Amino acid sequence: MRVVLKHEGGIGFRASVRGHEFMLDTPQAGYGQDRGPTPKEYLLAAVAGCSGMDVASLLGKRKIVYDSLEVVCEGETVDRHPKVFHELNLIFSVKGESTPLDEVIRAVDESLTRYCGVSANLTGVTAIFYTVILNGETQYRGQARFDLSPKENP
Repeated sequence: MRVVLKHEGGIGFRASVRGHEFMLDTPQAGYGQDRGPTPKEYLLAAVAGCSGMDVASLLGKRKIVYDSLEVVCEGETVDRHPKVFHELNLIFSVKGESTPLDEVIRAVDESLTRYCGVSANLTGVTAIFYTVILNGETQYRGQARFDLSPKENP
């Protein structure tokens, strides 16, 4: 993977990834020009996107029907530098009249214990909690736990 950033004045940068371009900046109160999300906001989007893609893929492979899937990621940073996230909260909201709760929970659990590489990269620094909401009702809460012990290559 490769990302190239070019300075665009102030503290803003234009990033380029596989031909896709986007801005990184801060609000004006942070000396930026508010031309794009901050790097930490992109990190929240990366966590939600990685896990959301896992869940959508797992449900699709299992032929689980649902009407909608929304993932929200909220985070709080520590008060000292480096201002890392001490905690993230992911909220998976699924709607579907006949969507089986156990399959949704299984997909979210698998994402946050096995597949989501973005979340796994934060393990050890940031606690990641998640909530599953099905048809507007909170059904399950859990915490991401990855086994990152060295594995032997076959």
